[in-house]
Amino acid sequence: MIATTLRDLRGKVLKVLTYPAGLGLAAGAMIFVVSHEVIPETHRNGHQTPATLGLMAGFALMMVLDTTLG
Repeated sequence: MIATTLRDLRGKVLKVLTYPAGLGLAAGAMIFVVSHEVIPETHRNGHQTPATLGLMAGFALMMVLDTTLG
């Protein structure tokens, strides 16, 4: 009985931890793909890092505004 409870608890903890981590990795992959494939003009002439950082900052600002303004 205790083993079953511990197994259920472990499954719930793994589910709670892996879901947000998986979504975070998927979001990072999507930002990478958009940054490097959909918007190739931003990566011309050696401006890869500032363009990627600007894209991530813009996305973070968009999420903050979306959350605060509803």
